[in-house]
Amino acid sequence: GQATQKVSKEVSDLEKQFTTLGGIIVGAFSVSALIDFGKEVTKVTAQVQSLNIRMQDLTGSETLAATKLQELRIIAEKLGLEFKGLTDSYVQFVSAAKASGMEVAKADKIFKSMSVAVAGSGVSADKAQRAMVSLTQMIGKGKISAEELIGQLGEAMPSAIGIMAKSMGVGTKELFKMMEQGLLLSNEVLPGFAEEMENALGGN
Repeated sequence: GQATQKVSKEVSDLEKQFTTLGGIIVGAFSVSALIDFGKEVTKVTAQVQSLNIRMQDLTGSETLAATKLQELRIIAEKLGLEFKGLTDSYVQFVSAAKASGMEVAKADKIFKSMSVAVAGSGVSADKAQRAMVSLTQMIGKGKISAEELIGQLGEAMPSAIGIMAKSMGVGTKELFKMMEQGLLLSNEVLPGFAEEMENALGGN
C-alpha cells in the first residue's frame, strides 16, 4: 500500500543520505573511521526495519504498521521525544494490553495521554522510559502494585501517585489501602489515570 511504500522510501532515503554524506567526508577520515561510519549506517537502517517488522506483528497489517509508525513519528517530533524509544514503549505496552484483554483503541489512548504527560513533565529520557515500563508492567500484571506505582512510576514522576488518587476520587492513604487489598485493577484504573496525567502535566 501507499503507507508501506512511504516507510520503505524513508528507509531508502535514509540510506541515500548517509551514502551521500559518506561521499563528502570520505577524504577527511581514516579507513577505520569510515568503516565505523558504515557500520553505523547499517545499524540505523536495521533499527528502522526492525521497528517496521515489530509493528506489523502488532497490527497484523503492513499498511496499519506504516500508518502507526508515521503517527508515532509525528508524536515524537511534536513532543520532543525520541522516536525509537517511543515506538519500543508503544509496542511493548499495546502488546501487554492486548494480552490482558484490553481493546487496542483504549490502550492506544492511554499511551498517547501518558506520552503527552511525560513530555510535559520535563523528566529525563531515562525517567520517561522507566515511567513507560512501569505502565507496561501494570497492564501485564492486571493489578497495580507498590513495586510499579511507588518504586518505579513514583520515583520517575513523583506527582503520579497523587494524580492517580485524584483520578479515582480518593486520597493517597485510601489509594494505598486499595492497592494493598488488590483492588486497583489496571484495566479500570489506567484509562482515567492517563487522562488525568495529561490534564495535569500536558500543558506544562
